[in-house]
Amino acid sequence: MTNPATANATINARDLARDLAPYRAPIEARSFFELAVTLVPFFAFWFLMWLSLDVGYWLTLLLAVPTAAFLVRVFMIQHDCGHA
Repeated sequence: MTNPATANATINARDLARDLAPYRAPIEARSFFELAVTLVPFFAFWFLMWLSLDVGYWLTLLLAVPTAAFLVRVFMIQHDCGHA
């Protein structure tokens, strides 16, 4: 017995391909923007971590949290670029 809530949720491959077609072409301006809003803060936080070593390790560890988040984002971008 089929679930009535999912009975109308069938996916047509042609409709899906048509709906996703605008997202197939890369937008270079968007790519450079995403790299800028990722790499600039990453290196800024990295530099601040280096400067904060003179203040104390607690501040360096506190700055490590957002730096690590940007590092994950850098990894995700380079990983996705490897699939292209």
